[in-house]
Amino acid sequence: MPPSPADLEFQLYHQGADEEGPVYGLRLSFQLPGSGEREVFSAPTPLRFDEDALRARKLGDYSRYGEELARQLLADGDVRSRFTAHLKVAASHALPVHIRLFLDPNALRLHGLLWETLRLAGAATPLFNGENIRFSRYLSKDEAAAAASMKAKSAGDVRGLVAVAAPNGLERLRPPLAPVDVLKELQTAHDGLGDIPADDLVSDAAATGRVNLTAIAARLRAGYDILYLVAHGWLPADGEPRLCLEKADGAPDWVQGSELATTIMNLSPDHRPQLVVLVSCQSAGADGEWLTTDEGALAGLGPRLAAAGVPAVIAMQGNLKMATAATFLPAFFAELRRDGQVERAMAVARNEALDKERPDWWMPALFTRLVDGRVWTPGPAEAAATLPRQDFEPETIYIPAGPFLMGSPPGEGIPDEETEQHRVDLPAFRMGKRPVTNCEFHEFLRQEKRQAPPALCWEGENPPKDQEDAPATGITWEDARDYCAWLSQANGRGRVYDLPHEAEWEKAARGPNGRIYPWGDVWEADGPGQPGFYGCLGMAGGVREWTRSLWGPRRKQIDPAYRYPWRDDGRHNLEALPVVRRIYRGSAGDENEMDMRCARRRSSAPDQAGDPGRRFGFRVVMRLAQKEAD
Repeated sequence: MPPSPADLEFQLYHQGADEEGPVYGLRLSFQLPGSGEREVFSAPTPLRFDEDALRARKLGDYSRYGEELARQLLADGDVRSRFTAHLKVAASHALPVHIRLFLDPNALRLHGLLWETLRLAGAATPLFNGENIRFSRYLSKDEAAAAASMKAKSAGDVRGLVAVAAPNGLERLRPPLAPVDVLKELQTAHDGLGDIPADDLVSDAAATGRVNLTAIAARLRAGYDILYLVAHGWLPADGEPRLCLEKADGAPDWVQGSELATTIMNLSPDHRPQLVVLVSCQSAGADGEWLTTDEGALAGLGPRLAAAGVPAVIAMQGNLKMATAATFLPAFFAELRRDGQVERAMAVARNEALDKERPDWWMPALFTRLVDGRVWTPGPAEAAATLPRQDFEPETIYIPAGPFLMGSPPGEGIPDEETEQHRVDLPAFRMGKRPVTNCEFHEFLRQEKRQAPPALCWEGENPPKDQEDAPATGITWEDARDYCAWLSQANGRGRVYDLPHEAEWEKAARGPNGRIYPWGDVWEADGPGQPGFYGCLGMAGGVREWTRSLWGPRRKQIDPAYRYPWRDDGRHNLEALPVVRRIYRGSAGDENEMDMRCARRRSSAPDQAGDPGRRFGFRVVMRLAQKEAD
């Protein structure tokens, strides 16, 4: 386990002003990990910042800017000597250092300084250039202390929402703004998030007004941990940052940053994102490189969102080039997945950009409320986004423990067996990302020396070359059960695979809050091609999928023992007589909207492979609790 960092804090607070400008007080404190004593020093002389001198250097070499800012911050000789001594003490203990900058509410204008560029005089590199010296900004000591007990969650449970605002008529504004390339912005966002599952909220010509505060709040209530927001930004003369969202007719709507902060603050704490990433829209620069274009206006939202209760905010302090974003963001999120330590992830990602000689490496700024710097806790090994697996082993997605809404409320056309809607609490499990493929099923037949069932419609004993990655269809429940038993033995890692019971299938499709369809609550023609809440594919409009759950002997009427509310009471017994029908979930591509709902329950005899065009397939579940119990 890596050592905890030494804690080195700067606290700046406004003391007043004179004819030369604002005057600030400075407290410096230091504490080694595990030590009950904190050394605190208050600077005897007031501190001033010569913003004109900094601004002159900002126009040129940012290394000179960083040196000048460090000179002004450490102008008092006692502060400078103590700061240097603290760094040496940490180094003597082989400890990293976490430098925290606390800016009281009456000193918020200092957030406009480029603290990330700090460089000690004569140093070859910036101060914050790796994991050994980390840096983050805070609003105040009081707000950080209040956030110390904020609830963190497992990394395996983390999900993102990517919102891209692309209103109509941007070119008619004064000054005009570049049209938003939604696909390019989404690609940049998802490339950065890497294997963190994320949904999109984007402007759509067929559904104008989708990216506004109401829509963002509604989506966040569904339970997202990361909000990645892309919009044009503007910082007018009044100093209140604005972002360009959409009116109901799709026209531009300049929304004050305080309105976004209020919207998030009005969410319950459980619905506020743990991390907000603010990125301005891209356009081509004079040198042909794509870059953001708001001159850092959205960075002004960082302190406001942190004050509204967001644990961590990343914003860009200038026009970040997309080549830098392509280096910084993937490195940041990959490191964040490791241990949830946002300051450490920022340090590593910043160093990646610096190593690649990106001139704007310093632009991403972190604003936080977290004392321990952890936005979520490391999950168990089984919660990783991807697991090492055999070539023939299906890819799985982690589904976190917790309750979800199962079934449907009564209504027109809703079958009785789907009601009443109720809450079901399940342990964590991993669900097959997609139905078992022809290639995966072929390996089972080959190793078990079994003949391919005729309903597979293969070319003899092998699937057609162009269908190897397609779902295996024409599978009986009995063959699906045998496949899972074989896979449990063949994977070589002690993993226990099974057919999902219907509650597991439904939660994987709709998420915790009862989505009607895997993609949301509104029917969309292209919805069947979209992933479910956790990222599982093909859960509507793909194939009908076997579960291990029992229906009863009658085709049209479910046995009363298997009506809702659902219970873990033996209703998915693998050893039931073959006359008892099994429940299947999901739907084929030519079925209607009602059949593509997540709550739809239907049944078939376990020895049936399905009709042409509507044959049965299946996906696996990895039972984490059973594996741990073994």
